[in-house]
Amino acid sequence: SSKLENSSVIIVTKKAMCIRFLVSAINAMGRIASGVTGISLKEDDEVIFGGIINAGETDSEVAVNSDTGRELILVSHKKDEKKIKVEDIRIQNRAGRGNSLMLVVLDDYIKDVKLVWRMLLNYCNCYQLSI
Repeated sequence: SSKLENSSVIIVTKKAMCIRFLVSAINAMGRIASGVTGISLKEDDEVIFGGIINAGETDSEVAVNSDTGRELILVSHKKDEKKIKVEDIRIQNRAGRGNSLMLVVLDDYIKDVKLVWRMLLNYCNCYQLSI
């Protein structure tokens, strides 16, 4: 049993598509294998971010305060920004198309993705620590 057994993988693309699936959905590979598909890409799209969320980091049962967890911050080429709680990204099977995280129009695209801790305490303002 691995430390990552209950963890999940998040993949985000340039066109703001995202997929989250369990690490346990990835089978062990032999030496000559070329890997597994994490997300099915549409034409002219590419992966720009990948990360592993350790089990419990987004679960309110572990982090007693349900406002504590992780979030993705997406920034587009045209400077639009969107924050998404990781726990709001549903877990699905790997190799799917995923879900759209934000509307990206015409020649815009996602330029930057950050995975940050979100800590909201009753006695202070929102405090974020980038990883």
